[in-house]
Amino acid sequence: MEVPATPELDKLAAARKSGGSQEIGAFLEWLDGRNFAIGQWYTPVEMMRCSGCSGSGIVVQSERRRDEHGYSRFKKTNRVCPGCEGMGEREVELEQRFMPVYRSVEAWLAEYFGVDLDKVEQERRAILEAYRQ
Repeated sequence: MEVPATPELDKLAAARKSGGSQEIGAFLEWLDGRNFAIGQWYTPVEMMRCSGCSGSGIVVQSERRRDEHGYSRFKKTNRVCPGCEGMGEREVELEQRFMPVYRSVEAWLAEYFGVDLDKVEQERRAILEAYRQ
């Protein structure tokens, strides 16, 4: 019977042996028990109607010119709005917000110690499969 290589399970075992994972896990549970949350700041972005072109995507510019007879005339030209690049809407950053990040203690520890939990599960299944054969 050939046992497959298990680099992720080895990382997991090393993290457990170090003792740090127990302390960190206890601290995370302590935080949760006191209704504290781990989170991150982010800046939400919202699409808003462009004020430069009133949402049309086109800016009309009028120029006063004299025609061949010397009369004053207005010439209108349509140009793509530089504010929204012709889309009629543009991204506007809103006020920064703090959003809790909901993860299990196991997921936080795995991220901290660089362990991929999906690979751990694959390696466990591979070991079980090797023992069945």
